[in-house]
Amino acid sequence: VAGNIAKGKSIFGIAGSYTSDANAVAGNILSGKTAYVNGAKISGTILSKGAATYTPGKTNQTIASGNYLSGVQTIKGDANLVAGNIAKGKSIFGVAGSYTSDANAVAGNILSGKTAYVNGAKISGSMIDRGLAQNGNWGCGSAGCGTGNDAYYAINSLPEGWYHSDGNEWAPEARINANTLRSQLGVSANKIAVGQNIAGINGTYKPTGANAGIHLTTASGNTCGGDWTLTSTLSAGTYIVATVMTNSAGIGASSRMDFGPAACGYSACSGVSVIKLAENISNNVVVGTRVVTLSKSFASGSPMGRMDTCADNKYGTLYGRALWVKIS
Repeated sequence: VAGNIAKGKSIFGIAGSYTSDANAVAGNILSGKTAYVNGAKISGTILSKGAATYTPGKTNQTIASGNYLSGVQTIKGDANLVAGNIAKGKSIFGVAGSYTSDANAVAGNILSGKTAYVNGAKISGSMIDRGLAQNGNWGCGSAGCGTGNDAYYAINSLPEGWYHSDGNEWAPEARINANTLRSQLGVSANKIAVGQNIAGINGTYKPTGANAGIHLTTASGNTCGGDWTLTSTLSAGTYIVATVMTNSAGIGASSRMDFGPAACGYSACSGVSVIKLAENISNNVVVGTRVVTLSKSFASGSPMGRMDTCADNKYGTLYGRALWVKIS
């Protein structure tokens, strides 16, 4: 028979199938299958592994050697396996983490137009870049700061949230050129009080109106009891008030003066305090000095004083004036 005749040989017309050069063993043949090897029938022992899916875990997973993979073996993936989902300093499946939980920046700490992630959240900055390139130096050094237009004025503080990108460093002793200071602040002599100097500029401003001397007076011909009224508005503040009153009929000893708002009976009341510093009475003349504090303004024409008695009608024509000088 063919199995008894060498492969490639023929006896009585029968072609041989016997071989002697095969080398498979049971472990090379699938379980449940058989084969002849050099005339011997062999039952296979290789296990067949069907389709399977593997979920990554904390430990390695293996497919035992000696298995025949008869189905697709799938290792699961996860779109969330990205750096932003992994703690900084840690690595998962070769992906280095970038997520942090200790950052504390907010929008106001980040420049406007820039973004950053803070603890996983994207933040758009709101800090304004002031720029603020300055003229001159930012420190006097050992040579001193100079005088006049070359002087430098210390800046001890800046507004919260101030940022500039001109390359200069701000510090408690940072200094700014006098010309620059004048330009930025709009400083000029007519905006500075007389006797004061700002950024090297001597002031020429003299207060007027409600900020300086304000006269109140009576009309000629008024007699005792006539009101003294404001000739212009008085703003809230503290004033030194000098008063002079004269009359044509003498009896100066009785020519005392009541002083304050008419609504308060010409004396201190709510919102108004009057402190008499001095008063000198001589024949026909009364001179006084007071400190008056107003918590509100009084309009031009408001009654603010009067002669206090009309007992004998001997006062004749009354003249008077009060000079208000604002001190705060």
